[in-house]
Amino acid sequence: MNEVEKTNDFRLMGILSMVFGIIAIVLSCVTMGKFLVILLGIAAIVLGIIDLDKISREKDSGNKGMAISGIVLGSLAIVFSMVAGLIGGLFFIKWLKGGSCPMIQRFFDMGRFRNFK
Repeated sequence: MNEVEKTNDFRLMGILSMVFGIIAIVLSCVTMGKFLVILLGIAAIVLGIIDLDKISREKDSGNKGMAISGIVLGSLAIVFSMVAGLIGGLFFIKWLKGGSCPMIQRFFDMGRFRNFK
């Protein structure tokens, strides 16, 4: 490959890794998207690792940024999703047991769930 082709070569796997990581981070804020977040996060991590391996085999020191950011974003999305699911599950279990959860109690006190009790 000559120099012109090397400079025009773009890293599709690194770009996809970063895009999947960004989508996973955004979806980690959605309550019902946990399974999709984990799949996209794993895809971002795998694609980023493949691209980093390809870069290291080609002895190219540049263009690592997108692959690394995809790995980091995918990892953070998975962690955020699991932590949010754990916290939400703990609030739900406490609410089912009849404990007073301050956040849920505020909604009852404001009258939003009058017919719920």
